[in-house]
Amino acid sequence: HEENISYFGQELLDPDNELSQGDEAQMVYQFPLGPLVMHTFRSGNANILTNWSKSIDVPYPSAAFLNFIASHDGIGVRPAEGLLAADEIQGLVDQTLAHGGQVSYKTNQDGSKSVYELNITLYDLLNHPETPLEIGIKRFMASQAIMLSLAGVPGVYIHSLFGSPNSYESVKETSRSRSINRKKFQLEEIENELGNESTRTFQVFKAYSHILEIRKKQPSFNPLAPQKILDIDPRVFGVLRSADEKKEKVLCLINISNEDVSFTIDSEIYKTASSWIDLLSGENYTVGSIYLEPYQVLWLK
Repeated sequence: HEENISYFGQELLDPDNELSQGDEAQMVYQFPLGPLVMHTFRSGNANILTNWSKSIDVPYPSAAFLNFIASHDGIGVRPAEGLLAADEIQGLVDQTLAHGGQVSYKTNQDGSKSVYELNITLYDLLNHPETPLEIGIKRFMASQAIMLSLAGVPGVYIHSLFGSPNSYESVKETSRSRSINRKKFQLEEIENELGNESTRTFQVFKAYSHILEIRKKQPSFNPLAPQKILDIDPRVFGVLRSADEKKEKVLCLINISNEDVSFTIDSEIYKTASSWIDLLSGENYTVGSIYLEPYQVLWLK
């Protein structure tokens, strides 16, 4: 982490700008987020992700992380070293293989090998091939909601927009493990998928488009807007986002488990309003007591 944030550079004071900044980069990749989110859903426990998120801060007010979970490369696990135990990383390896993916290794100086990255699409890592579509999409979108809720800029990989499956044909064509997550769409193919409401492609794209449309209208999701990570329940990841220029707040609650969860929110969070509205569903909530279905996401304003 220390090496990663060094890319922000040294503090550079600009007399014309109230926000100090680094002299090198305004954004750096948030590499540990992917493996930590995957572990969270595999274990059904958000404690590690919650504690890590509390410890993350940017060195300058104008700096931000590029939060990403999936990319054109595999899901790197080395950034999780020191955050996840060896058996927890092995659990991600086992799940990747069980869900039809591949694993890349690096050779160490002593000749031994260590896990380098997981080669699998994000949707297929989160969901076994036999997972019912409705549950699979809810779990997948819950993982994306974590990324979209955090301070910083979300990096959305194109295959995440469509919930793409593993592309074994691409691996065969290139003989590269990373190609499993790099399928190149033909226009007619993707149009047919998006035109059929029964497909996973259509349903994921519809859900993703909806959450992005909601998100971009909220000042609280400004990349530089402050956040407070909440201790609620091991099965819930919670973050409170606040708009600086207004008193607007968005309380983001994500059930990362396959269980129903009921809990009470700290009165300090909701003391300014007795009724909140879920931006995603339009339903009204009394924030003091909350009930979440498995993998349910609430953005309460």
